[in-house]
Amino acid sequence: MYRENKKFGFGDLAIEKKYKNDFLAIVNTLFDWNFIRKILKLNLQKDFNVIGQPPYLELLFFKILLSQTWFNLSDTKVENTINDRISFIKFLNLSIKSYTPNYSTISWFRNSLIKNILDKKLFLKVNR
Repeated sequence: MYRENKKFGFGDLAIEKKYKNDFLAIVNTLFDWNFIRKILKLNLQKDFNVIGQPPYLELLFFKILLSQTWFNLSDTKVENTINDRISFIKFLNLSIKSYTPNYSTISWFRNSLIKNILDKKLFLKVNR
C-alpha cells in the first residue's frame, strides 16, 4: 500500500544534488501539478473512495502513467523502476522508505482514467 511519507532521511538528502539536472526533475518544474490534481480529484473521487482502504494520491498515479509513456515501460517494469531509480522516486515525490503502488494498482488507475474519459484530455494538456 502506498502511504505518502514527507519525512526525508539522510539517504534522501544525499541524492538531492544528483537529481537536479535529471529529465524528470526538469519536467517537475514545468507543469502546474495543482491544476492536474484538481481535475483528477474532481473526476475520480468516487473511484478513490474505497471503504477500508487508505487513500491513494491521484497525482502520484498520473505521474506514474506519464513516466511509463516517456520511458516506454510496462506496469510491472514501472513498478520495479520506481523501487530502483532515484529519479523516479523524486519525480513522484516519494521517500526512499515509502511504500509504492504495485503493477495491478497502476493498471486499475489507468482503467479509471479511461472509464472517466480523462486519459486523452489530461495527456493532451500535458502535451500542450
